[in-house]
Amino acid sequence: MNKITSLLTIGLTLAGVLTSSAQGGAKIQVIHNAADVSISTVDIYIMGMRQVDDFQFRNATAFRDIPAGIPLTVAVAPGNSTSASQKFYETTMTLEAGKTYIAIATGNLGTTGYTPNTPFNVAIYDMARQTAAAGNTDVLIYQGSTDLPVVNAVEPGAGTILNNITYNMFAGYLPRPTEDYHIDLVNSGTGETLYSYLAPFATNNLAGKAVTILGSGFNNTAANSNGPEFGLYMALPEGGPLVPLPQGTAGITNVQTQTLSVYPNPGNSVVTLDIPAGYNALNAKLYDMTGRQVLTTTGTTLNVSGLSNGVYLLDAVIDGKAYQQRIIKN
Repeated sequence: MNKITSLLTIGLTLAGVLTSSAQGGAKIQVIHNAADVSISTVDIYIMGMRQVDDFQFRNATAFRDIPAGIPLTVAVAPGNSTSASQKFYETTMTLEAGKTYIAIATGNLGTTGYTPNTPFNVAIYDMARQTAAAGNTDVLIYQGSTDLPVVNAVEPGAGTILNNITYNMFAGYLPRPTEDYHIDLVNSGTGETLYSYLAPFATNNLAGKAVTILGSGFNNTAANSNGPEFGLYMALPEGGPLVPLPQGTAGITNVQTQTLSVYPNPGNSVVTLDIPAGYNALNAKLYDMTGRQVLTTTGTTLNVSGLSNGVYLLDAVIDGKAYQQRIIKN
């Protein structure tokens, strides 16, 4: 059904577990980040009642109210299950009144076909946020890729943001000015840059929000049942499909320091990149607002006639410098 029901909302009728309103409640967001192909869709039960129905991989719920101060039995079953008895995972948690939580499904259910074989688990972060100070975007980092080497997160031009990020690690919130950044993931042992991404906080209008960025999928898909490839994905406080961070070019200057003129903008057919003469190398990629790459060029024009109307992000590298510009298709 691919439908999220009245997620994690349990009333006073659940066997009297909430005996007094004075006990208060907590808030929780649930994120499905378990890349095992056999559990790409799951159902979640609370106290035997199905609360999340056909919850898909790389999706998040909104923050919802949940009772605090009492033990809650949480079970996870395959999608299209009919009862909690079909569970493959069960835990009991007691949440603290007034606190906000993030719960992330991670690991693998299968006992073979995955290297390393990392058991399924639900990781809990108990200091979650939904909002940030005005002008900032608060970023919680969670490394949820079971086979990614230990990495450092590096901001080109500024230096290392986080050192020695390991699987199942939460890095506390980083308050960041709401700008667009490049992030390199560098192997802590070898110094090799493994991946580079664009974090488009300004482009996605994330000022005042707290978000979670997750390492998701497999670094080596062949050793992991040909499961989903590794990427960085962003969970928004309002929930929904995780937003993939566009891949960038390793080692380039942060894009907020460079702009690029594009005309006509808005445009409806061919748009031109206004680049000074004498450049040697150009590579430009166009992304929609979900982070999906829709066009690429090594020239000075883009034909946007086949795209839907809306706002797009142009990410260009010209002679080793990064440029960015919004393009509106009308």
